[in-house]
Amino acid sequence: MSITKRVLLAVVVVAVLGFGAVVAAYVTIPRGNTQETTFDAIIVLGYPPNADGSPSPIQRERVLEGVREYRANVAPRPIMTGGAAHTSYVEARGYGPIRRTTGGSGIGSRHRAASAQYDSECLLFRPHHAGA
Repeated sequence: MSITKRVLLAVVVVAVLGFGAVVAAYVTIPRGNTQETTFDAIIVLGYPPNADGSPSPIQRERVLEGVREYRANVAPRPIMTGGAAHTSYVEARGYGPIRRTTGGSGIGSRHRAASAQYDSECLLFRPHHAGA
């Protein structure tokens, strides 16, 4: 078999395998949300506050949704993450006023995180740091 035929055969095999992988991924991806009604925790991801430290609209909506889910007893443990990512203001600290005005005053958050990634790792993988 010539080199040209071998290269062409290799390209066809790779294309067929690639197409098969795409089809397999498409078939196995869930088409809807989970059927579960309760969870172990609600994780509210951080978002940078406004330049003056007040909650940004996206940050506010994330917290409000977390509080709604918490009050609906979806999970007993809300986790609010966020460090001083893009400003000098710690994202999780800005959640306090929103939580208090929406009845979620019992929900805690971390204020000492260097980054949202570190914060999440502490809360998810080292729970003894959660009160730090």
